[in-house]
Amino acid sequence: MFYVMIEFLPVHLELSPPVDPQMEDKTSELFVQAGMIVDRMESIPNSTINALLKRLRKDLSDLERDALRERLQEEISTALEAGGIPPSMIRTITKVFVNICMRSTQIVYDESGE
Repeated sequence: MFYVMIEFLPVHLELSPPVDPQMEDKTSELFVQAGMIVDRMESIPNSTINALLKRLRKDLSDLERDALRERLQEEISTALEAGGIPPSMIRTITKVFVNICMRSTQIVYDESGE
């Protein structure tokens, strides 16, 4: 069986120059919304994202990992777009969640000794 666990923690960002508090709140809300979208994707058994993450458990070459990363980016960015995340933020948010998914999968794989 394969598990991916991502926990969300409240985060306060210190930006320079300072950002308007309303803009900061909106950005935080969008990251939470994006996190819920990705979490829902991972909770669907036999979903494409879970199949891709499962492949990370295999011994892959760098090129194979890059191809997997690109596929994960496509899947997540499509879901974020469908979920109403503004197009101007999708690329950045997608990179964040792809990295979290890939690292979380590797941590579970390493810790379980599989």
